[in-house]
Amino acid sequence: MGVSIERGILVTGSGSGIGAAIVRRLARPGTAILVHALTNQAGCDAVAAQAAAAAASQGIIDGLQREATAAAAAVAEAAVAEAWAYSQQREQGGVKICAHQAVRHTLADAQTQLQACRLMMQHAAWLVEQRMPSAVATSMAKVFVAETTRNIVINCQQHVMGAYGYARGFGMERHVRDVLGVPIYGGSTAIQRNNIANLMKLPRQ
Repeated sequence: MGVSIERGILVTGSGSGIGAAIVRRLARPGTAILVHALTNQAGCDAVAAQAAAAAASQGIIDGLQREATAAAAAVAEAAVAEAWAYSQQREQGGVKICAHQAVRHTLADAQTQLQACRLMMQHAAWLVEQRMPSAVATSMAKVFVAETTRNIVINCQQHVMGAYGYARGFGMERHVRDVLGVPIYGGSTAIQRNNIANLMKLPRQ
C-alpha cells in the first residue's frame, strides 16, 4: 500500500510488492519512498491510516490521485495513437481496416472518451490551482478516468488490433498491463466512491 505524506510516500509492508513497484514508477524525481516493514495487516492499516490523515490535512492525497489519473490518461492516449495508426496500415479484404465502420466507431468512441477524461482532469487541476475545495473533483476524476481508460485500451486492443494487440512486438500489450493497475493505486476506485459519497454528505441511514 502506498500513501503520500509530507516528505515522500509511505509504503507499508515489505516494500517489494506490486504497490511499492507502482509507487516507485510514478513518484516524482526526488520523492522519498519510506518503507514501513510491517507484516501484520492491522499494523499496516494503522500506520497507513495515520499517514493518510496527516496527508489529507495538507491536500497531498489529491496530488497522488492526480498523478495516477494523469498516468492512466497517458497510457490510454498512447493506446489510441497506436490503434489509430495500426488501422491505417492493416488491410483486410483488400481494404485498410480503418475503412470498416466497426473499427471507425471504436476509434471514434475512444477519442471521445479520451477527451472526456482530459476535461475531468483539467477541472480537478484547475480547482487545485485556484486553492478551491478539490477532494470531490479529484476522486471523481480518479474513478471516471481509471474505468474509462481501461475500457479505451481494451477496446483498442480487442476490436482494432485483435491478436496483434497481445504480441510483444507491439506496445499495446504493455498498455493493457499498465492500465489494469490504475483502479488499484493512488486510492482504489472503491475508496474514491466512498470519498465522493461521504464528502457530498450522503446519509448512511
